[in-house]
Amino acid sequence: MPNRDHHEKPFDDGTLIKLELFEKYMESWIPVWIHRRGIFQIFDFFAGPGYGKNGAPGSPIRILTKIGNYADTMIKNGVKAVVYLNEFKHSKLTRLIDNCSEFMKKNVKTAKVVNVVYTSEDKDALFDRHQDSLRQFPSLVMLDQNGIDYISPDYLHKLSSLQRVDTLIFVPSSYFTRFGMTPEFGNRIDIDVEALREDSPSNVHRNLIDQLNNLIPANSRLTLYPFTIKKSPNIYGIVFAATHPLAVEKFLDISWKLNTLNGEANFDIDNEVGRPDTDLFGSPLSKRKLFEQQLEEFLRSEEESTNLKVYHFCLKFGHPKRHANEFLRKLKIDGKISYTGSQPTVKLVKTKSEIKQIKWTGP
Repeated sequence: MPNRDHHEKPFDDGTLIKLELFEKYMESWIPVWIHRRGIFQIFDFFAGPGYGKNGAPGSPIRILTKIGNYADTMIKNGVKAVVYLNEFKHSKLTRLIDNCSEFMKKNVKTAKVVNVVYTSEDKDALFDRHQDSLRQFPSLVMLDQNGIDYISPDYLHKLSSLQRVDTLIFVPSSYFTRFGMTPEFGNRIDIDVEALREDSPSNVHRNLIDQLNNLIPANSRLTLYPFTIKKSPNIYGIVFAATHPLAVEKFLDISWKLNTLNGEANFDIDNEVGRPDTDLFGSPLSKRKLFEQQLEEFLRSEEESTNLKVYHFCLKFGHPKRHANEFLRKLKIDGKISYTGSQPTVKLVKTKSEIKQIKWTGP
């Protein structure tokens, strides 16, 4: 597989949206832990030098910046962040340390709440060495790899056992259709390459994630979600991996804000622009209209459902809960369902009193 080095040229649009997605997830993830005395961790296993060639901040600087935004609250609550930055190339590691040290000198409050640990280790040993720490503290992991190792069944199994770890893995997905038959790929992951090749090239990343989800044990709570990134002529993508529904909810909220059309790509992956909202002459429905159709059929078949069941239905089909809330209000106005109160409140309920019954009343 070709070896790329995106730090040696200005960040392209695909790299920037990858960094933006990671940055926005940090904005949503960090506040969860700043009110609980203790430690949270962020890992960047392929950190790079800290900045791109054109001076745009890379993931390490973005991590420090986002944590710094909450420094006052962290100081008040006695919260610390440990940031692990790994860069295997020593020339880049030197620049990384210099860039981060300079950042810390200019941001004194950030330096008070962040402990940066620099390493220069091979990826094969790195993840295993941090297993105890990943089990002990809430952690966010960024794996901007050049290869495919971190989506192998071995690593997915390890992620399945980590309860407070959210992971974003960058994958060169289209390389599977080009090199998937080689030993480099085949010896690591058992993927049906022909199935990937039979579909549109744009679909390779989400089809890959479908196959990877099938490799996860049925009793595991780990689920993978795709965000496809087109960097002509290749298709790359983010694999979001988490075991907790609220983590998935955050990711879906962010991805649908990045692309209100489909919530899973930096382009019109299903050619929805200009497509009619109704199923005319066999035209495929937009992703959101299809979801609404599926949800309506689900409620009709259930006859009596709950807001919690609909919440998990949303996550299963990769939609934010607001899509369901908006559609349920419409169904109630149309006389097809009933529920108590003025709002359907689709969410991850914490108590029995929050559970709301949803009854099918339509034909």
